Amino acid sequence: MEKNKSSKIPVFWGKLKSFYSSFKKSKWRYLAYFALFVGYLYIYFFSLCGVPKWADEPFAYKDENGHLLAGWIMIISCILAVLYLIYKAIRRTITFSSVSKAIIFIALNAMVYYGFSIPVNSSINKNDWWVGTHQGSHWELVVHMWDEGPFTMPPLKFDGTYDIANQYYQQKLWHYSVTLWAKLHYLFFGSVSTEPIPYFVNIGWANFTYRMDLSFETIKIFQAMIAYWLYFFTYKIFERLGLKGWRLTLATFLFCFLPFYAYLPFIYNNDAMSLMFALMAMYFALRYYRSEKLLDLIVVAVAMGLGMMSKINAVLFAVPIAFIFLYDLIIRIKYKKGIKRFIWHMGVFALIVFPLGLWYPIYEKVAYGEPFGYVLYPGDEYSGNYIDSSFFGVFDRYIGIFTSDFFTSPYKRDWGATIPASYGNLDFNIWTGLFKSALFGDCSLDTWGEGPLSLVAKHAALLQNFWLMAILAFFILLGSKLLALVFNGFKKANYPMAILMAVFFLTAYFNYLFFCVGFPFTSTMHFRYAPMFMIPFFYVLSTKPSPIKKDDVPLKRQLEPIERFL
Repeated sequence: MEKNKSSKIPVFWGKLKSFYSSFKKSKWRYLAYFALFVGYLYIYFFSLCGVPKWADEPFAYKDENGHLLAGWIMIISCILAVLYLIYKAIRRTITFSSVSKAIIFIALNAMVYYGFSIPVNSSINKNDWWVGTHQGSHWELVVHMWDEGPFTMPPLKFDGTYDIANQYYQQKLWHYSVTLWAKLHYLFFGSVSTEPIPYFVNIGWANFTYRMDLSFETIKIFQAMIAYWLYFFTYKIFERLGLKGWRLTLATFLFCFLPFYAYLPFIYNNDAMSLMFALMAMYFALRYYRSEKLLDLIVVAVAMGLGMMSKINAVLFAVPIAFIFLYDLIIRIKYKKGIKRFIWHMGVFALIVFPLGLWYPIYEKVAYGEPFGYVLYPGDEYSGNYIDSSFFGVFDRYIGIFTSDFFTSPYKRDWGATIPASYGNLDFNIWTGLFKSALFGDCSLDTWGEGPLSLVAKHAALLQNFWLMAILAFFILLGSKLLALVFNGFKKANYPMAILMAVFFLTAYFNYLFFCVGFPFTSTMHFRYAPMFMIPFFYVLSTKPSPIKKDDVPLKRQLEPIERFL
């Protein structure tokens, strides 16, 4: 009997290994990983955030040891990643793909650690929502939907000059989504008090209860779910663009440890969802280029439309996607094959993306007279964050990279004495604002207080030197790569890929430039307004010029992934 039992163990183990081997090759494995990640988020949330306490501090969750628990979870995740790599090394199966997976695992945990720890011990005023500091904010929109129903259209607000007040002009898919998410969790929090919270009563929301607040806090889980797909689609885009081995691992390292991805979801507005759908559209556009499947193209259209329903600037990704489609069409015309099929596919694409992406701006134009492409003007020349472009000059403001403001502080300085304008009081150069915000967002030393970034804050001087050296090295490497592309271009350059990277860069740059010109305030100089820069920057740093294929390659190979043809 014992023999029979022991003989079954190898059989079971063999079946388990076979199942795992098949699972690793499955196209659906990432959804399974995502399900495990969501389960982890719920465990993390209720062990860290718990039920709010409002006795002394209006935004203190659980107790002062909450961030210590989060820190230990972060440390354990790093240990697990290292043990995974050690195991792979012992088995002699370690690859750059293994390293990339370990990097993404650590980055996802770091993102959760940062985002879920913010309210535990921070002096930032409910910084994920900016509650009570802005009327007409994203917070107010969600509370309105909570009270009136998630599918109600919050009325647009106007002031005396017919300008639309604050965030009411925004596309609202994200606001609907998080309202429904909070409503769903509200059903399961019956044991939490329904007494109004004094803080919210004082700032005008008399019916905002402890139970509602905990429901709103679960939106952290929703935002972390969005972040998962930000990492996933960025990785898959670089993979589709032909990065392999250590080059793909380098690109993975660069975008995983750019703090922008860690804090973007927890700003609590529609930027992260919009970027997620835009990256999804880009990835499936590259897939369609190879597969020619209508389903892939439909996903591109739906993702782009949903991205525009989240925030209209997702349409910027339509420019590089259009280049891919145009390049595909040029190849088809050259070989005189598949043209009618392509045109039919593009017709289906247009029928989906335009109504889905543009119906809401049209609705607001007809119902309220809101101008197309309207953006809130955040102040006037007497505002504390106004930038006097005439004083700083065109070069220092829009072109030069290492201008004086870059060297004064590692944090983006959003406020200063502006009348009269003077150097040293605020950041004025758009590149300074871009890269400082990519590292620290809108935070500075006096807003961090205690929490996950306190250690960084206490070593600000050392960090500043590291930051300056890192950014200088970044531009030196980037410049050398670009020079290599230029000087080797006539012989070895990958022309279509170089053009695609240029399309990414120029689209991001000119949109960001015009935004900063039209809205000369420090708040508009932020990486969240130009996330497209990540793809050309990190791709160029992680690749090298390669020879273009001959023109006599058969059509089927011409329509394979960009990295195979180029």
